[in-house]
Amino acid sequence: MIKLSEVKGKPVLPNTPNFLWDEVLQNNLMVKGYEGYDFNCIDDMDILNNVYLHAIMLQEYRDWYKKSIGIKSWYRPELYNDVVLIEHKYKSTKTSDHKCIKACATDTNVPVSSVNINKWKEICNKHGVSWSIGLYSWGLHLGWRREQENRLWDWR
Repeated sequence: MIKLSEVKGKPVLPNTPNFLWDEVLQNNLMVKGYEGYDFNCIDDMDILNNVYLHAIMLQEYRDWYKKSIGIKSWYRPELYNDVVLIEHKYKSTKTSDHKCIKACATDTNVPVSSVNINKWKEICNKHGVSWSIGLYSWGLHLGWRREQENRLWDWR
């Protein structure tokens, strides 16, 4: 099990020095009714493998972008995500990509542009996963999915 208290300040992998476990496991907000649940851990090997792949892909993107990438969210445990999505008026979370078994995503401060979008698509294609991209006024949601089609949405 990976716990934030054990890895705070350390990179996810040696070859991803710009992305720390603190960013991956930043779900330390206590959701009402779930105060006793530790959201700052990963205890599933499939999810951990996805986190590693995502870190590698983000590092490739950052190396190309040549700027810092601010991380607003990354791994969200199923229970945490269910509560968050329901609070945002989703009726069901059963199809959410954020179950993290076959997907991973990050909200970033990277501005929306066709060049930035196309680079993420290229990286996803290189790693054999479908891309998932959200366009927002605050930046890009960069994700990937297995066994699903590419996905683009615009909420600017």
